[in-house]
Amino acid sequence: MVAVMLLHPEYHALLAQPTAYQKQTFTLEENPFFHLSLHLAVREQLRTGRPEGVLERYQTLCQQHASVLQAEHLMMTCLAQVMWTAQQQGTAPSEEDYLMRLKNL
Repeated sequence: MVAVMLLHPEYHALLAQPTAYQKQTFTLEENPFFHLSLHLAVREQLRTGRPEGVLERYQTLCQQHASVLQAEHLMMTCLAQVMWTAQQQGTAPSEEDYLMRLKNL
């Protein structure tokens, strides 16, 4: 978690004084806690190699963009879209949809 937090200095003030921001409302796109959680989710996927093929796609994105952070952010966008769709449909997130979105980047 600390490694992810260090990647985002724009969140350091918030994380240093969490009670000062406790009542602040964030849009989903601006929510630093959601953003950091997506980083952790992507890193867990990479650690476990699940869904199958995610690690290979990540490596390709890192080569294409020459930035681990950019690759993670692209993957996070796909993951958030798949999660939103699943929530709207009342279903589990689709690994196939997620992998297809990653391949289309």
